[in-house]
Amino acid sequence: MPIKRLPAHVLPAIFLLLAVGGYFLPRIPSESMVYHQAIAEALEQSTNWGRQAFVGNTDYPMLPTVALLAVRKLSALCHLDAVRLLCALCQAWLFCVLIRIAVSTRSLHLLPLPLALAFIPSQLRQGFLTASPDWAATIPLSIMVIHLLEWYHEQKLRSLVIASVAAGMLVFCGLWGCILAVGMTAVFHWQFSQINRHAPEPLSGAGAILWAPLVYCIFLWFLWNWLVMGNPLFGLKDLCARTADIQPDALSRFLAYGIPLTAILIFPLLICSLKSDLAPIARCLLPLPLVSILCGIASSALGVNPTALLAFAAVAFILTALVVINANYPHHVPRTCAWVTCACCLVLGFRLPLLTTGLFMGTQAPDPQEIIADIDKTWPEARVALYGMRLPALYPDPTEQRFTSRLDYKEGHLLSLSHMEQMFLLVPPPDGYFFPKDRSVFSDIHANGRPWLLLERQWTSGWQLWRAVFPPEDQSLLERFRQPKPAAP
Repeated sequence: MPIKRLPAHVLPAIFLLLAVGGYFLPRIPSESMVYHQAIAEALEQSTNWGRQAFVGNTDYPMLPTVALLAVRKLSALCHLDAVRLLCALCQAWLFCVLIRIAVSTRSLHLLPLPLALAFIPSQLRQGFLTASPDWAATIPLSIMVIHLLEWYHEQKLRSLVIASVAAGMLVFCGLWGCILAVGMTAVFHWQFSQINRHAPEPLSGAGAILWAPLVYCIFLWFLWNWLVMGNPLFGLKDLCARTADIQPDALSRFLAYGIPLTAILIFPLLICSLKSDLAPIARCLLPLPLVSILCGIASSALGVNPTALLAFAAVAFILTALVVINANYPHHVPRTCAWVTCACCLVLGFRLPLLTTGLFMGTQAPDPQEIIADIDKTWPEARVALYGMRLPALYPDPTEQRFTSRLDYKEGHLLSLSHMEQMFLLVPPPDGYFFPKDRSVFSDIHANGRPWLLLERQWTSGWQLWRAVFPPEDQSLLERFRQPKPAAP
């Protein structure tokens, strides 16, 4: 059955109006914005740390960074703020997809209801106003949803192919995007098999079409980690290391409303998946709220960036309400239950925060000029080694004249540098922000040091500056003192 569509010129005009209006909305800065910008700038400057951070970290994934790089080129021509423009474009895209869904289901007059669900509660409104490149995750997710809906109505192979490609692109939205893509693809594959089994002309090879882009993108991610970092599993190592550093206070705070919110979001979708004409769509959407809440729980417990949580939660809230509103039920009881749970979700949005937004950059870092001034008193032109994802972003140095950065810490590499030039090592305090508190190389260095490191300075905030004790050849002050003084003429 073909679905209804808007004229070709209407959606682009709506998209342009929404993007212009969204750009001028007040935006809340976020941690994700700062680090994605640092990675984008490092890639533009072709630094080694930029390539490593682009491929090897799971906190700030590839697709938002690529989207930010593309928008930076456009914003430079128009003299606009790149992050604000990216958020406006992604949110305008999301709303245009929702309008398209509403038109295709002939329920355009009901569209203000799910939008009200997203904007009336102050916590959700704060999430929509957060300036984060992670909003780019809404593009492949919304493309996947709209083409699954089109396939459900028209049974065309084109919709199946586009949905599978969009699922593959979700792999580059972080670990949770990959889990969401696998979950939604698995549910859709099962439903497709059920429908295809009873079709007059069964379509063979659909399973390969569904899974091929997803498997290919996962393979690409592992391949890039192997080529850039030398280890195909490098991107998962930091996340696994953080599992030994659970933060129970943050986890308990999130669980207090994460569990009821999960139940309230999943319950109406379960009703729709069992007792409505939109059951296949509701089943495909079931992994979305589940992954969103799991992402929030894991991020709170491990102290990592909640990758694409804003985007996934926004789409989960709006699509859940849209499915509940548009579904036709065989009896009034399922409809009543679904509407009641949506009302409970709205009340919960008023009473409890959904997302933790804002800008937290860890304990106050020393000023780079202060560090350079201290070093230059004794060791002019010596360099400081920085490791990890977040620390090098605070000390950008494209030429690496005074600060050299790497995503991975290899003691042998630092030792070899120290034999060629005088090296220092900057270690943040063990507060769990820059590296895990326990079972981390840097937490051990902060507490115990190394036999070949000498503590040059420790700030009251807990930051430490260590010096490699074996200076390079012809630069040892001790050797200079040992040399005999020339005889007086």
